[in-house]
Amino acid sequence: MSKGIYFVGMAIITGLLVGFALFAFFHSEKDNNYAAFGSQQKEVIASYALGEKTLFYIDTSARYVSNEYSFLKKDTGCGFYKEIVLWKYGSKECFPNYVTIYNLSFNEALEPYFVKFSEVKIPAYNYNVQVLPGEIKGYAITSLVIDKEKIHYEVMPHFIIKSEFSLAPYEDVQTKTKEIFDLCSDDFNCWKSKIPSTWSIEQEGKVFMFSVLLNQETMQFAFNFNPLVS
Repeated sequence: MSKGIYFVGMAIITGLLVGFALFAFFHSEKDNNYAAFGSQQKEVIASYALGEKTLFYIDTSARYVSNEYSFLKKDTGCGFYKEIVLWKYGSKECFPNYVTIYNLSFNEALEPYFVKFSEVKIPAYNYNVQVLPGEIKGYAITSLVIDKEKIHYEVMPHFIIKSEFSLAPYEDVQTKTKEIFDLCSDDFNCWKSKIPSTWSIEQEGKVFMFSVLLNQETMQFAFNFNPLVS
């Protein structure tokens, strides 16, 4: 009887010792894993937070850029006359494609803002910009990359900003100009009789200069009917 009690007691003690050892082992492993996971989790959160901060900065920059009208002064291929963009020079016609010009101008205007942001390198000239009713959308061409210690984080930095800006009025001016040009060519009096009352036109020899007020911004362009000089 005492022998049976002895074996039962030894079994209980052995079980307790094994249980304690297993508890100590797993508790130690849990602490180590928790420490590793906690560190990695912090890196993930920090990378995500930096990504969100950068996306917010891109959105804010795009809002500032949307109010600029530098695209109206872009060379369309015929050069300038007294700093006024030429839509025609001699036999060469350079009517602007405002979708293309606005896209380039938008990316150029974003670049100084992106350079100032030192925490992450924001890709330059990275957007296909679409002007839609009530908003401007920027579709990123390449992803924004954030490398933070052991974390590699990528996100496509698209943006959507609310804006009442529209390219339609500028495209309408161009369409109307083409129509009058087909009728008048280099006849100044014909131009004066055909342009809308909201436009103004000036003549310097064979150069016709136009001004149109749109969106509180003066749109200027010129036709140079002199022979093209290389």
